[in-house]
Amino acid sequence: MSTEIAICGAMERLLTGTAARTDGRLIKENLYREADVSRATMNRTTKVLNEWARRVDGTQTRDRELEGLRHAISERDVKLKELRARL
Repeated sequence: MSTEIAICGAMERLLTGTAARTDGRLIKENLYREADVSRATMNRTTKVLNEWARRVDGTQTRDRELEGLRHAISERDVKLKELRARL
């Protein structure tokens, strides 16, 4: 399998939320780890990195939204624990 194909596959998995080897965050570190290649190897695939930059631009809002949802779940878990303690 060529390096470009591996990195493109990793990019698709990350963008669709189906990461297999990472936590799924849309960062370059996860891209090369998901592709199981070195950072240097990833950096040599300029076409793929340009596509990554194009597709990832503007997704940071999603990350903030995700963090907000995680925080809300944590707050609900605390509240649930308090309510169960009353029983």
